[in-house]
Amino acid sequence: MTRLTTNSQETTLGDLLSIGTSLYLVPFFQREYRWAPDKVNNLIQDILNIIDGLSDKHFLGAVIVHGRRANPTDPKVFEVIDGQQRLTTAFLFVSALVRILSINGHQDEAARLIQNYLQIGRDYKNSNLRIHSSRLDRTMMRAVIEDIKADEVLVAALKPYDLNALPSYGANRGPLRNNYNRFKRFFAEELEQGGIGRVRQIYEVFLNNFTVVQIDVLDPTDGPKIFDSLNSKQEPMKISDLVRNEIFRKISDETPEKIERIDEEVWQPFYKSFEDHGQNSFERFLFPYGLVHDPNLRKSEVFIKLRSQWNDIENPATIIAALDRFKAPYLDTIFGTNESGFPAILAERFQGLATLGAPSSILPFTMQLGRAVLDEQVSPSNAADILRVIESFLVRRAICGYEPTGLHAVFKRLWPDLGSDISPAMVNNAISSHKTVTWPDDEEVRRSIISRPLYGSAITPYLLLQYDSSLGGDAHASIETIEHVLPQSADASWKQIYGDKNFESDVNALPNLVPCTGKMNSSLGNQPYTIKKDRFAADSKFKSTREFSHRYSEWNADAFKERATEMTEWATARWPHTRSASPS
Repeated sequence: MTRLTTNSQETTLGDLLSIGTSLYLVPFFQREYRWAPDKVNNLIQDILNIIDGLSDKHFLGAVIVHGRRANPTDPKVFEVIDGQQRLTTAFLFVSALVRILSINGHQDEAARLIQNYLQIGRDYKNSNLRIHSSRLDRTMMRAVIEDIKADEVLVAALKPYDLNALPSYGANRGPLRNNYNRFKRFFAEELEQGGIGRVRQIYEVFLNNFTVVQIDVLDPTDGPKIFDSLNSKQEPMKISDLVRNEIFRKISDETPEKIERIDEEVWQPFYKSFEDHGQNSFERFLFPYGLVHDPNLRKSEVFIKLRSQWNDIENPATIIAALDRFKAPYLDTIFGTNESGFPAILAERFQGLATLGAPSSILPFTMQLGRAVLDEQVSPSNAADILRVIESFLVRRAICGYEPTGLHAVFKRLWPDLGSDISPAMVNNAISSHKTVTWPDDEEVRRSIISRPLYGSAITPYLLLQYDSSLGGDAHASIETIEHVLPQSADASWKQIYGDKNFESDVNALPNLVPCTGKMNSSLGNQPYTIKKDRFAADSKFKSTREFSHRYSEWNADAFKERATEMTEWATARWPHTRSASPS
């Protein structure tokens, strides 16, 4: 064999399809076979180019599989992660070859090709084909096999073996049957023009000069990473795809109709419940769910851990029910939707975390806290007080510009670290014990509010909404825009009134910012404060902006300091913190 790569796993298609009793299992719910006619025509042309001496080999790419451990008496099963299209095309090519040989009197040769490349000599899960198709291709694959078996002489030549396809499921027509028929036409034309020698030359080139690299990943979660690097223009493969395949592998012996019914009645409602505004967050759910069960888990180990956890569970509904136990608190944390049905005192705290954009590192803790409330192990009021502590920690860090780096280590073990003392004080102590993770004190918060450029910070809309609410303003879900009272591009008259000395430090600081609608923001621009003040009072839907106009007749450095003091006192009271004493 002539290789095109230095990879020791590069092999010919012939060798790939004839390895002992090995078979390739395409997961039940994997996408259907889709090779377009132009790809088939290109493949045929590549074969003819080698025959005509224009090239001497062709590399088809990679096939990514995960070899499953099986009973020693079972065949070696490779679960296909990527390469379904190539493998199926090769299978169809040989199937079409076999059919043309058999209807032209070469049944013995066709039978040998079947035994070498199309079947494994015994049934495995109702089929002895080397490829077990996904659900939507099974009817068409069965039609291909029935077409081959229409020749009784060939069937007799196969004895004591047979060709057994999986039960029918899916459409009867599509790319799979179309390409099989296209290959049959190709072989029939070549046989007519060049005789049996030409046909043998074609299939020998295909089996011996076309190569692939088979990548057998030890960890199936590495499959999507390799897939994404090799298929940058295709839809990315996700760990959630592996999870679904693993769940339904448990019932792969059942009829396709039963599997589909369980999918429609159990899996799909569960999966779709993670959707919000067109985005599905199930993929994001898996890592914190894994940490709930093992706080030392690495993200790359999640699927392996879950698969091990589910090893002795045969019923998909049982696995989905286990996942579902932590779904509602997870959704409440990231969306604030109160899927858990908590009383208002606690629902508002979850909503606050969602609105401020709390980092995903808190999820293992909030999921377990929410679950404990649902299981009546923790009271809603106690849980609400705990979330106030966490919100204070997160907001103070955000005001002072600390990145969420390092918070994973804090929250992944926070729940087990609490032990039996599930209380705000214990949470405060546990977080404070992480000496490398800063929890800013009042003075640091004060300095940041006065001088840190908070415009553009992710926390700022939340701060302005909370401040507006504290003044008795109406509840608003979001802020369209933020208005700089002192304009970013202030003209000479503005700077004369405000003073050049403080312009750079004050313009993007929190006291100079007010919530605003997009229409008002675009119309104010560099307008003098006298005009802005009147517009704030008359047109703003935000109470804090209206009160700003009543409170400050002028906007200058002195007014800025006055508002900075007021906002500092409000913020440190709204998100209080007293660092716990070090344990003696």
